[in-house]
Amino acid sequence: MIGLSLAASGHFPYAANYAGSIAVANFNFSILMRNEVFGRLLYLFFNTLFAKVCCPPVCPIDGH
Repeated sequence: MIGLSLAASGHFPYAANYAGSIAVANFNFSILMRNEVFGRLLYLFFNTLFAKVCCPPVCPIDGH
């Protein structure tokens, strides 16, 4: 959406001059997003970097 609005406002002249390459890039990116391996790697990446592990040594319910 950002690239489309920049192209419409004239701040991204490459998209206006080479619309075919932008369309092919969007098509390739959509195929990449549908790929299961890429999704699994993306999921692994975000879980590795942003997952918070909280394992308290004492159970907060019964105190053991």
